[in-house]
Amino acid sequence: MKTKVFAGLMMMFAMSSILAQDNQMDSVLILQKQLMNLNQKIYGEVKYEDPLVGKYFGLEFNPAYFLLGGAGKNLVLSGTFSMFNVDRKAEVAIPLFYQKSNNNESRIFTADLVYRRFLGEHQNGFYLSGGARFANLKGEQENDGFFGYERTNTKTNKVGAMFGIGYRVFTKSGFYWGAGLSAGRYFTGKNKMYNVGIDGTKYILDVELLKFGVTF
Repeated sequence: MKTKVFAGLMMMFAMSSILAQDNQMDSVLILQKQLMNLNQKIYGEVKYEDPLVGKYFGLEFNPAYFLLGGAGKNLVLSGTFSMFNVDRKAEVAIPLFYQKSNNNESRIFTADLVYRRFLGEHQNGFYLSGGARFANLKGEQENDGFFGYERTNTKTNKVGAMFGIGYRVFTKSGFYWGAGLSAGRYFTGKNKMYNVGIDGTKYILDVELLKFGVTF
C-alpha cells in the first residue's frame, strides 16, 4: 500500500514538473513573439535616407597623387567618373590615371571600365568589383646590343581584366569617399617595360585610399 501511494506521489510530482516546464516554454514563446513584433514595428518606423536620391553621377579626384607627383617633378592625375543610376545597388565607374615624367621619357595612361556591386541593400558600404583596363605606356625595354643588354625607348598598348573589393561612404551633402583594392593581369602588349611601374609587367595592381568625390 505504501509503495502504491509513493508511486502515485512520484507520478503527480513528475506531471506537475512537466506542466511547469510547458508553462515556462509558453511564456518564452509569447515573450519571443512580442519582441519580434516590437522589432518589426521599430524597423517599420525607421526609414533609410538614401544620400543618392536624385543623384545620378559622381566625380572623384585623388589629391595625394597630384601633390606627391608634383614634389617629384612629375605630373600625376587620378580621377573617376561614376554612374549611380544604372542599378541602385551597383555603380558603373570609369577610373582614369595619367602620369608623365618631367623629362618625357616615360608615360602611363590607364582607363578602366568597372562594375561595382554593393553587398548591402543600398549604394553604400562594401562592394565587389570586376572590370577591364586599357593602358597606353611609354617606357624602356631591354634589347640585345653590341655591348650586351641595352635599354631603348618603346611604346605599347595593353588590355587586361581585374577584380577587386572596396568601400564607399556617401554623405547627404553630396561628398563621398572611396577606397579599393583591385588585382588582375594583362592579356596583350609588352610585359617587360621599365619606368612605368607594375603596368610594365603582365600584372595589374591598383590601390585607392585617398579618393574624394562629389555627386550630382
